[in-house]
Amino acid sequence: RFLEYSTISEANEIVHLHDGSTIVVVGLAEALELTNVQTVAVAADRHQGHVDTNAAFIHPSVQAIVDGSYSTLARELFLVVRRDVFPKVAGFLHTALSASGQAVVSDLGFVQLNEAVLVDMRALAWGGVT
Repeated sequence: RFLEYSTISEANEIVHLHDGSTIVVVGLAEALELTNVQTVAVAADRHQGHVDTNAAFIHPSVQAIVDGSYSTLARELFLVVRRDVFPKVAGFLHTALSASGQAVVSDLGFVQLNEAVLVDMRALAWGGVT
């Protein structure tokens, strides 16, 4: 059975009100805030060259998401903008891709884009101008 939650407090309640066998699926930001819980390692993606050993099971962490080793359950966020409306959202994208924008991402508990991705995205949007 799936139990929904709206806040981290509700997720904590769900975890702690049951008999200890509850599995709650949350994003990394929420997982880092949950108290007295255990994260579960997942099998690494075989397409990335991992073999079936204990080392092939990866626990969720910021580093594992950034380096791509925790890709099995990670999901990407895509921002798609039509060319004709790009000027209207350029300021938002510039901020989101800036160092201060990425600091906000981190402050909110989400994973910052790694530098290689930032460089590629800036190049696509502005020819590398930050």
